Amino acid sequence: MRTVTRLMSLGGAVVLGATSAAAVNTLTFNELISVVFFEDERAYLDTKTFFCQYIALNGPGDYCNASLRVIDPTTCKTEVLRELQITYGGGAGREFMRAREVFTLASLNLSTLKEPEIDEKSGAFRQRFEAPIDIYAHEGFQYAFLLDEAGGYKACRIDGKEMQVSEDDCVKAGTKEPSTSKKMTLGFNPDKYNRSMAAIRWLQKTYCPAGGEPL
Repeated sequence: MRTVTRLMSLGGAVVLGATSAAAVNTLTFNELISVVFFEDERAYLDTKTFFCQYIALNGPGDYCNASLRVIDPTTCKTEVLRELQITYGGGAGREFMRAREVFTLASLNLSTLKEPEIDEKSGAFRQRFEAPIDIYAHEGFQYAFLLDEAGGYKACRIDGKEMQVSEDDCVKAGTKEPSTSKKMTLGFNPDKYNRSMAAIRWLQKTYCPAGGEPL
């Protein structure tokens, strides 16, 4: 799931046909989960390296981590954790991010899906899912410090907007309280969308038939 994503446009309907299903029906359970959330069946083997391989760690204390954990295989309830601290702009700023997300794939109603939306900013396909129970949980934070020449705090940046607030208020503004929802969105590369959706269908068919319990 690269939340964290990318693309343009397909110029036509997205087809979820037998060809896509055939590409995933020989994968193991863990490989299917990896395809859904990271678009690569090998991601579960070393999720940290897979997620962090292109993230530069240039400053003191910089780090990157990620993990993929199945909480309940009978409902395909899966936790995705991503966290990092990176220094950018030659020391002009430092970004902080931690996202813990839990998804229950068994309860997704795939019969009501529409064509994915195109995210013009990140260049990705975004598919929205709904269910009668909570299927998504999230907690974490994301914010950036703009730094002065001495490396001290100068200003705050959240969602690309600069804010003249204190360091403590910056942290508070960028922190999300734990929450659950009956709706969720996943982002995909356009050329991998069909395969990832087929992986969800195959998981529901083979490992976690629709049902599930609230988070």
